[in-house]
Amino acid sequence: MIKAQSEENISKIKSKIEEVKDLSKNVRGIDKIIIHSALKTICAFANTKGGVLLLGVSDDKKIFGLEQDYKSFKKDKDRDGFGKFFDSMIKDYFGDSFSSTLLEYEFLKFPKGDILIVKVKKSTEEVFLLKNEKGITEESIYVRNLSSSNKLKGIELSKFIKNKYREQIMDNTEIK
Repeated sequence: MIKAQSEENISKIKSKIEEVKDLSKNVRGIDKIIIHSALKTICAFANTKGGVLLLGVSDDKKIFGLEQDYKSFKKDKDRDGFGKFFDSMIKDYFGDSFSSTLLEYEFLKFPKGDILIVKVKKSTEEVFLLKNEKGITEESIYVRNLSSSNKLKGIELSKFIKNKYREQIMDNTEIK
């Protein structure tokens, strides 16, 4: 009887361990999706009129801060570490040719935690996001449509590129 209960407890513990492992896999997947979402928004802002992205703030405008993100780094568990991480994500998702002149960012301290304000300027050329939400190489163009970022395909992509080209010509031919 005692041996059966012991084996049952061991089985329950193993089951819980597997459950925690599955949850941690999902968290990593969620992290990739959140990172991709932020970078997709930066891409869309750069391809449209520019904009401001707030990291550490929920969609319902509540500050939750970046401190949990800081703790996830092996070293530099602070703003500097997050800044380095952010810079590396920009490079990974936009490539070396992405101009840092399109981005400005600053950290602000609030009682509930730090937030990062990312100001994105409009690009004169198309900006491609080089990875999808799984981190796999895929070149995509996103644009802003009111409060969402949309991936362009087919005819819409063609129209966007033609309009960008027209804007470049107009900008270069204006009398200054």
